[in-house]
Amino acid sequence: MANEVVYKHPNSNITLSFDASEDLPVDSAITAGSTYSLLGSDGLTSTGLTITASQSVMTLSLAVSGGTEGEDYLVTQKAIGTTSSKTAVKVTEVRVRSNRGFGNY
Repeated sequence: MANEVVYKHPNSNITLSFDASEDLPVDSAITAGSTYSLLGSDGLTSTGLTITASQSVMTLSLAVSGGTEGEDYLVTQKAIGTTSSKTAVKVTEVRVRSNRGFGNY
C-alpha cells in the first residue's frame, strides 16, 4: 500500500523526496546504499519511468520523468541510517495521466 499517490503527465518531470529523519531519529545521515525500486502495474520490475536518485543528509530525492499514459507505478524509497543501520521505507504510487485536469503538471 502506498504512503501517497502522485499524478504526473507523461511529459512532466517531478521530484519525490523522502526525509527519513522522523523514521530514523538516532541517525544524522543516510548511507550511500540508500536506494529505490520501481514496479509497474503488472507488479514486475519496470523501466517505464526514468529516475535519477540523489541524497543529502537525511533526504533521498528522486527526479522522475517519462512514463506510459494510463500506467500506475509503485516507487519504493529505502533510506538506511548510518548509525543505526535501520531502514526506513516510503512507497509512492505514481499515476501517469495526460488529461487529469489538475495535479503535478
